[in-house]
Amino acid sequence: MRHADHLFTCLLVLCAVCAQPGFSQCLPEGGPEFQSDIPSVPSQNTMTMRRDRLDRPYLYIASKEGGLRIFNISDLSAPQSVKVIPTADLGGLQVMSLEQYGRYLYLALGNHFPGVVQSPGMAIVDVDEPEAAIVTDFWASPDFSSGGAGVVRAEGDYAYLGGMDNGLIILDVADKEHIAHVRNFKPDLDFPHGPPPPGDTAKFNARGMEVRNDTLWLCYDRGGLRVIDVRDKSAPVEFSRYCNSILTGFATAYNNIILRGNLAFLAIDYCGVEVLDVSDPLHIAQKGWWEPWTCPTNNPFVWGGSPGHANELAYDEDCKLLFVATGKSDLHILSVSDPAQPDSCGFFGGVDNQIGTWGVDLWQNSLFLSYIFTVVPFQSNWTGVKVLTYPACTPDAVFNPGTAPDFQVYPNPANGTARLQFTTGDRVLRIALLDAAGRPFRSFDPDNGELNLEGIPAGMYYLQVVMANGVGAKKLLITKGY
Repeated sequence: MRHADHLFTCLLVLCAVCAQPGFSQCLPEGGPEFQSDIPSVPSQNTMTMRRDRLDRPYLYIASKEGGLRIFNISDLSAPQSVKVIPTADLGGLQVMSLEQYGRYLYLALGNHFPGVVQSPGMAIVDVDEPEAAIVTDFWASPDFSSGGAGVVRAEGDYAYLGGMDNGLIILDVADKEHIAHVRNFKPDLDFPHGPPPPGDTAKFNARGMEVRNDTLWLCYDRGGLRVIDVRDKSAPVEFSRYCNSILTGFATAYNNIILRGNLAFLAIDYCGVEVLDVSDPLHIAQKGWWEPWTCPTNNPFVWGGSPGHANELAYDEDCKLLFVATGKSDLHILSVSDPAQPDSCGFFGGVDNQIGTWGVDLWQNSLFLSYIFTVVPFQSNWTGVKVLTYPACTPDAVFNPGTAPDFQVYPNPANGTARLQFTTGDRVLRIALLDAAGRPFRSFDPDNGELNLEGIPAGMYYLQVVMANGVGAKKLLITKGY
């Protein structure tokens, strides 16, 4: 069965059996449960948001004209505004997106929608104390007076800013109080459709990106996916590219990307979500494609009337679920347990509620949807954030269904070192630190109960212990990174 036909059948069944918009058949013990709204106003659109990555109860919202808004979400049913950094503190530039790395937020600045013309820019905000967050520095491009910015990512001492039609901007952020410009890089416009006609060049926009080990994966909107070597920050080189061959010649709209292992999940607007095998970046291959809106048949005339526009993505490694902000249709949940056959297995909201999403974020079992006030490409008459929760899955890589050893880890949260205490004298065979997705991060000497955590980035981890009587794990929050 085609994905579009399967989705339509599922929606008919779901509508018949469930009156609540949060119903989902692919989550354990039910679907997303609505907790609260964080409303905004039309003049302050909510864009990208991030739940605090140090596992503190805060939500950071890129609120466009409203600047950066910070909420205490200790009580998910009643979020409390605790801090606003206005655009006046950011050179007047609107906040379009953000990302968190340890104690710092990186803000992508500059309106990229029609209307207000702004240059691309970036700010760094210290959120060591979220309710007293401060701007350490902000930067505005002296080279571009328009275009704004759509995304920001960082790795090591460098930040990468998606400057929309201005391409990629590389910044040195080693000194958080002095952002330094390094290089502008604009991928060529001839791929995948040949040289663009006059007036079409502005459709090529640096939108979503990931960076891993000095390789940058850029969603270049109409220009497909570009893979760029950024080892030499002053001379980036594009060495690979990809576009769905079925869409060549149409309005390919690659919006966002998530990398997980050898897989890449890409949101391609009204053409759904692609799953790519990127184990060999020189030979990127499609592994799966969720395409519910008959994009190849109706393209390019369906854009404004499409029931969905895939934009931001969030991935639950434990449940093997992909959460997709889909504009007019709010949220689709895809099962990607078989990456070759991504399939819609749940949703939140619907096409007839007169509101539409821009972003999605996920932290443990909390889910956040940002809605924008807009008339193009769909009508949405509300902007703000909806806070949801759903039952969490247990990663198979962490817990053994058999008898688990009983142990304690302290202090927790930890800073620098941690110790293990066991209730039995059984021999410890292995001690490993796993990341939040259950993937091995570091191993420790099993004969030493004191663990050296120096050099490990701050965040939530699992401490896994293997003993003769089984495998057990405890969550461990590391509060300070390198």
